[in-house]
Amino acid sequence: MKTPAKWFRRALWLGIIGNWVLALPLIFAPEWTLDLLGLRATHDPVWTAFAALLVFLVTFFYIPGANQPYRYRFNAWLAVLARPLEVLFFLVLYPGLYPGFVFYDGVLFLIQLPLLLLTMRQRPAEEPLEKTLQAPPTDRNALWLKRTLWAGILANLVLAIPTIFWPEKVLDLIGARQTLDPVWSAFAALILVLLTVFYIPGANQPYRYRFNAIMAVLARSAGVLFFLWLWAGFYPAFGYLDAVFFLAQLPFLVMVHLHKPRAA
Repeated sequence: MKTPAKWFRRALWLGIIGNWVLALPLIFAPEWTLDLLGLRATHDPVWTAFAALLVFLVTFFYIPGANQPYRYRFNAWLAVLARPLEVLFFLVLYPGLYPGFVFYDGVLFLIQLPLLLLTMRQRPAEEPLEKTLQAPPTDRNALWLKRTLWAGILANLVLAIPTIFWPEKVLDLIGARQTLDPVWSAFAALILVLLTVFYIPGANQPYRYRFNAIMAVLARSAGVLFFLWLWAGFYPAFGYLDAVFFLAQLPFLVMVHLHKPRAA
């Protein structure tokens, strides 16, 4: 008989694969993909593609929670709780535009949440090793990685949170190209907030949450390629911003993992 943890892993992996199957073609061919799925056409493909890229990236953070839900409890919980936030977005802020996404996220949430609750009820004792792999006070590389990651976290949240509710006003305020389809700009902002929240454990505990720390830095390179190559000319400032954070964070990330402390 399979335990709840095994069923939870399968349910979370079902959502991971489903996200990637939807997101990958949307990054490169948003109009064709929406038409193929019979969904409302986009009026601003760059924002649709960017939202898909963010979904693709945030889904990577689900993997540790799927494979090791006790060690990566933060990832497991947020991977599940992200689903109802997306449901509320399409039900409350932009009702009626993409009911298929509401159904998709709603069904996955109803499957995953009970399994997560049952899994956490059977949580084993914390492994001592995970408590010891913390950055010592003298670890300057970990300190500066934390500072640069938190600078990026705050920058993302300052831009993204108001954009969820007022995408046109925020873009006008920062002097960026105006959106032609606010629903996709706002949805991209919502996913960016979720993605950014996943950065926090890696910033605060880079040895315990190694995966989060690595992906928090590598995700910036994806933004650079998107805005300066794949969809160049639309929002280059966003690409340059990601490039600055990537170049600032990468050296400290490398040094942190070259000087990983030994377990006590």
